Amino acid sequence: MAWSEWIGKLAREPSYAPHLHNVLTFNYDRVLEKLNGASGPLQVVLPSDQPDPRKVAVYKVHGSVDWKNDAHGTHVGGEEEALLCSDAELALATPGPGKSDAASEPVWTLAENAIREAQVVVFLGYRFPQGDADARRRIPAAIAANRQSRLLLMPVLGPNLASDDVRRTIELLRSVVQVSRAEGWFESTASKTYKIWPRPLWAEDFLALYGELGIGQLGLEPSGS
Repeated sequence: MAWSEWIGKLAREPSYAPHLHNVLTFNYDRVLEKLNGASGPLQVVLPSDQPDPRKVAVYKVHGSVDWKNDAHGTHVGGEEEALLCSDAELALATPGPGKSDAASEPVWTLAENAIREAQVVVFLGYRFPQGDADARRRIPAAIAANRQSRLLLMPVLGPNLASDDVRRTIELLRSVVQVSRAEGWFESTASKTYKIWPRPLWAEDFLALYGELGIGQLGLEPSGS
């Protein structure tokens, strides 16, 4: 319901500026596609696509259950394509040490570029899983290469800010941006201003507040120091 409300807000209210949002997801399922419908504000970016500037770009960096690789590239097939196609046609990054798929590399590249241009990066339930070394390398590298003068990093991993997941995520981000503390705005060694701001919310809470209050009122564009 929270995702549906968020997508509805993007579709109905121009002030939400869909083109300013990007979604990087590691999920294979088609939940966002079904919520979006045929004419919603989201664009699931295929490896051969470029983002539509009028849409929210959705980067499925581990592929999708309805994608299929063939001699002409990656395209959308049936909802159960991953069950019906051959191993060579499978467009999923299956679990393993590398957890990558060459066909989705262009999607990864676009997602990394979006992180480099972002003013805010929200980790909505994402905990840098220990088994995904590729993502643990690529996302921090894109954050380190961010081109904005000020960047807000917001882990949203549940109400317990003392949990192992939250503490680990904060430490990983601190090591990337080279700040000495995890509260307030701080200058890194590269003279870039960062804030790591964990929120004591579940993903559903965050999306509900986002839809109810708006991005500025959630503190995504803090003006104080």
